[in-house]
Amino acid sequence: MELYTSISERLKELKEKKLNHKKKIVLLTTGALNPIHIGHLNILKIAADNLIKKGYEILCCFISPSADDYLNDKKSWTKNFVYFPFELRLEILKLAIKEYNNNPNNKKYNIRIHDWEGRQEGPWIDAPFVKQQIEEDIKKFFPNEEIFTYYVCGSDNYNKYKGMDGVDIVVINRKGEKIKYNNKGNRELFVFENDFETDEMISTEIRNELMKNNIDNNIKEKLYKLIYPSVLDFAKNNVNKMII
Repeated sequence: MELYTSISERLKELKEKKLNHKKKIVLLTTGALNPIHIGHLNILKIAADNLIKKGYEILCCFISPSADDYLNDKKSWTKNFVYFPFELRLEILKLAIKEYNNNPNNKKYNIRIHDWEGRQEGPWIDAPFVKQQIEEDIKKFFPNEEIFTYYVCGSDNYNKYKGMDGVDIVVINRKGEKIKYNNKGNRELFVFENDFETDEMISTEIRNELMKNNIDNNIKEKLYKLIYPSVLDFAKNNVNKMII
């Protein structure tokens, strides 16, 4: 229940303020997060801000890192792929959220780490099954509440992903990306634009820089636009623990 305490507190606050009539949403995003960067957090922020404008109530935003088995499998089809083990990715994620919440304006998004997926062994757990696990938990803890879970992803992932029919989904459109609209099944589909400047660099590029012996000041300045200083320092100090 500890993971869902923040939802309970928000529900209580809504009832006290007599705002219980709004459609209540939990947002979920998943991924290797190897390592997490500010763009991963910003897609939740964009999704939440736009849904709030449409009259929805955002109870919580969950980030779910993938399990090591998935990343290990990824090595077989991705050239020169290296990854931080789950427990390190978890620590990096905690640091990133702490930094994100240092901005008082960001606390309203109620970002939490959902670690169920990352602790599973065996084949990769697809996003709809992570969503299903969260929905089952929510139904168990809040049996009298109607709460919906929406999956959040970037347009790059949405365009190549075929397993989301019937899943309520929020797509954050990357600059220059053309969305292949597809509304199969009984679901809601939202598409919002990404106005942040975090699209050009991705986790792969961060890892490539981390693997170098030294990061010069120009590269460090570039990285700080995408990954928080404490996160970068922790990742750099633990780069020798990456699985090669």
